[in-house]
Amino acid sequence: MELAIDICTRLVEGASLSAICKLKTMPRLATVYAWRAAQPEFDRLLASARADQAHTLFGQAMDIANEPVADMVAVQRNRLRVDTIKWQAGKLAPRVYGDQYQLAIGGAADLPPIKIDPIEGAKRVAFVLARAGHLIANQQSTSSTGSTT
Repeated sequence: MELAIDICTRLVEGASLSAICKLKTMPRLATVYAWRAAQPEFDRLLASARADQAHTLFGQAMDIANEPVADMVAVQRNRLRVDTIKWQAGKLAPRVYGDQYQLAIGGAADLPPIKIDPIEGAKRVAFVLARAGHLIANQQSTSSTGSTT
């Protein structure tokens, strides 16, 4: 378990799993993947460490973005580094750093999306459009007759 905690600590500090497993004191990458499959607790620890790693990576991206640069080559290099880190952070913690947004209607944000049959969805859209058309027609007829409500 001590080795698992060491691996997770290194992940949280920003190292990649492949870089960690290249160290002489660490197990091979295939061994770590086998542990994940065989030991659910280790798999949970690793998943939690990766989520925390996203925060570390985001901080690294901010540090890179704030570095003074001497020329356009350095600007482009830093832009590539920041974009790569942003992408990785978005994959590790999509709810925090991801590009997609979820809208939860009538419930918590972690609820699964509402699935609607395509025919039922089309009927609902048609209803909303018809209702909107009716409201617009009523507004236009009310404004053309000069009445105010």
